[in-house]
Amino acid sequence: MDRTSALIPALLLVAALAPAAMAAPPPNDAPTSAGAFEVYTAVNGIPTERTATAELAEATPDPGVIPCLGSGSFLRTVWYRIPATQTPRELTIEASGRTLDVVDLAAFVQPGPGQTVTKLPNGDSAGDATSGMTLRVDAFRDVLVQVGRRGPVGSPDDERVQLSLSETALPVGDLPDGDRADGSAPSIPRGGVTTVGLGGATTSQEDPFVARCPAAASVWRRVRPPSTGRWTFSADGADAGTLSVFTGARPTPESAVGCIDRQGPGPLTLPVPATKKRLLWVRIGTDRPVAGSVAQLRFRHAIAGDRLDGGACLPSVVPPSVGGSLVGSRAVKRAGRSRTMLLRARVTHGPLCGARFSLQGPKGATYARGLAGIVRGTQVISVRRIRKLKRGLYRLKVDALGVGAIRNPVRSTLTFRLR
Repeated sequence: MDRTSALIPALLLVAALAPAAMAAPPPNDAPTSAGAFEVYTAVNGIPTERTATAELAEATPDPGVIPCLGSGSFLRTVWYRIPATQTPRELTIEASGRTLDVVDLAAFVQPGPGQTVTKLPNGDSAGDATSGMTLRVDAFRDVLVQVGRRGPVGSPDDERVQLSLSETALPVGDLPDGDRADGSAPSIPRGGVTTVGLGGATTSQEDPFVARCPAAASVWRRVRPPSTGRWTFSADGADAGTLSVFTGARPTPESAVGCIDRQGPGPLTLPVPATKKRLLWVRIGTDRPVAGSVAQLRFRHAIAGDRLDGGACLPSVVPPSVGGSLVGSRAVKRAGRSRTMLLRARVTHGPLCGARFSLQGPKGATYARGLAGIVRGTQVISVRRIRKLKRGLYRLKVDALGVGAIRNPVRSTLTFRLR
């Protein structure tokens, strides 16, 4: 074989590989050229959802965008834009492929129509063959959706992702106080207890996404701890789905100091480290809050019995009972120096799930209240004083969630006398 003949197979091979090597990225490879979802019409002719097909085989990464599911996520991405509407809405985006490889999704709520800001992801999801996320956004907000793959590049068919978008209009109304993580977010009052409205909450461009604690919408509060140490936040209410705490001038994914996702019907409890006077941002996440729904948010010094608690608890079928005693001095002046009173509770036939405490004293008045997600065995609990203590006999009244999540009174023999 002469030299010319030997070169022919090599040239043919190069020619065959050249189109793949020189293939251009998809037209929606960058957020500034995001694609659109197309209307999918059902058999009866009524549009039910919108769809898109993401081609990721030749897609490239986004160097200026945080890979919010870890450094190995979003290695190649494409983008889609969901245009703003004149009303609030709930968006659900689902992604699937023909393999079990992970599909990465991220959402970026825009400050207004036509804008392109990708500094802070506000929602994301990663699953196996199917990924999905739901978020609620206010009127006049575009949403950019980032779709990505991780790992080695596969064939075009394996890289392809099928997307679906369903959109539900929400009632037009006032946003709850603290819907945005900015200077308008209310502060937790000095007493450490506040009622937080959740109805009408949305996700805005200031909401940093934390993968461990996703939520469709959120409401914010701020507080500056009066001393350095461990402080405990708790949120009670069925529509409170997550509880997260951030620090710094503005909440970011990197400034999160802790979060908890709901695991049961009890209060969410989150103890975190804090520095004196350093601003903390507290976020209550919610998924589908009904109009008028609220959560009770509490903030206090952490005690020895505090632990991360998502409200999960399996109550005993045998009725529980509580005994115990006061922790600390029984002199009324010394006991009244602190707003928080500590009690050592002994639970028989526990645990107590979603327990609520009411400390009754002289003349039948209520002097302190508290709650705990779960109490078992012998455990120190705290109650928050709501009035000045007096000399006399005190008794702890308790109720807790029983079988079927029905709240029942709990027999209590925990009494003490202040002198």
